[in-house]
Amino acid sequence: MSNIFLAESKKIWKPKIVVWYLGITFSFVLLWIWAKYKPIILHSGGTSFQQAIADNQKAEGLSTAFVNLTPYFYMITVAIFASNFSREYSLHTWKNIFIYQPQRVKVIFQKCLALITFSSLIILFNFIFSLLVTLSIAGYGGINTNKWLTPKNLLHILDGEIRVTLATAFFGMLAIGLTSLIGSGKWTIAGVFLWLLVGEPLITHFFPKAEKFTINSNIDSFVMDFKWGASTWGLMLVIGLIGSIFALGNRKLISQDILG
Repeated sequence: MSNIFLAESKKIWKPKIVVWYLGITFSFVLLWIWAKYKPIILHSGGTSFQQAIADNQKAEGLSTAFVNLTPYFYMITVAIFASNFSREYSLHTWKNIFIYQPQRVKVIFQKCLALITFSSLIILFNFIFSLLVTLSIAGYGGINTNKWLTPKNLLHILDGEIRVTLATAFFGMLAIGLTSLIGSGKWTIAGVFLWLLVGEPLITHFFPKAEKFTINSNIDSFVMDFKWGASTWGLMLVIGLIGSIFALGNRKLISQDILG
């Protein structure tokens, strides 16, 4: 294992960062599960209780909480990745890193790999946590889990976890590229959050046909129910855009004079 990868991993896997990341994501998981399973948790009885039982006995009931929280994973990942890269600018530590390892491409690759490994494992922890909590509630509320635990459905859920991990990595690459281009993690975080929370929803509301071109809509379609077909080119276009921003940002970082 490269010394650069290990050094970068030590920066990321600090208890404060891990607790912050897991605390926020686990809280989102619990809030979503509470909203979805409230009648069952409270044993409220009546129509709402029976309807909740019927709805959540479907095969997708086991992974609903995890998959529907992907936008929050995107935003938190953007914050972590952008902050990590911008920290090197604000503390002027790129110089020290590049003196230690002059091969800048190798440095950036190992740094990106450490960040993607971190986000992938955190998502895996959330995946396991959401499944365990959901199964516990099912046992408590008397939900029939026969459709949940079939080999076909478990493979489908695992496929969904992999898709969420890949989608989150796309947003991480976007954050790295933008931060390297503008040299500011704060502006990257603000810009991406504003786009996801305000810009894209407004555009798709007033111009529904524009949805096929937007970043989040295409990434969400990849996570939720992606099928190769006529709409595939929209996803490829978005991935190409993210890849271009990532490449341009890192090209700037590789070529600029940081050692002076």
